[in-house]
Amino acid sequence: MTAINAIFVGFILFWDRLVPFTYITINKIKGSNTYTIFIILVIVSILTLVVKAIFGEGTPLKGGFPSGHSAVAFAIATIIALLSENPLVIMLSYLLAIIVAQSRVDSDIHSVFEVVAGGVFGILISILLIKIFT
Repeated sequence: MTAINAIFVGFILFWDRLVPFTYITINKIKGSNTYTIFIILVIVSILTLVVKAIFGEGTPLKGGFPSGHSAVAFAIATIIALLSENPLVIMLSYLLAIIVAQSRVDSDIHSVFEVVAGGVFGILISILLIKIFT
């Protein structure tokens, strides 16, 4: 909910600056294979659950190593960064991923190490899968 709220607030605050870049990004997403992006997010989620099962910490859907929320948030930010050429859009997507990661630490569900590991995991898996699929 925090990430969704941050998207709306950021979009409202930067409306006049984001409108041209929003159309460029939407056109790139339309031109890309949507199913590929969806499959990448599903694979990141599944691999995160597998790693959680291997380390045996927390439950598959709560806590443990690595943070699934951070992995997916940084995977989405990485996909946006690879699709967009605009530094502002890239910066905002990673800022939202950082906010998601911070919310997991603030709510005492994950440690900083688990969140950082989840973020790095999401970035690396996304880059690897994008290189494989494209």
